[in-house]
Amino acid sequence: MRRNKLDEAEASFQNAAALHRQAQDILGEGNDLCHLGEVHMQQNKLDEAEASFQNAAALHRRAKSVLEEGNDLCNLGG
Repeated sequence: MRRNKLDEAEASFQNAAALHRQAQDILGEGNDLCHLGEVHMQQNKLDEAEASFQNAAALHRRAKSVLEEGNDLCNLGG
């Protein structure tokens, strides 16, 4: 993906996460942060990717979404 498209995707997922947080949608915010982590990986922003995946896993744990939490942890290892 081209750099400007990655930057657009990053901004979109950040905005979506903020909206889900405002709506108190823990699962939605966790999913947004997971996608944001994937974008950060493509941008080679590894510290940001790690933080996004860790935050996503914490939210998915709170939402009791074992499958999503497992995916987040898998992304941290990969």
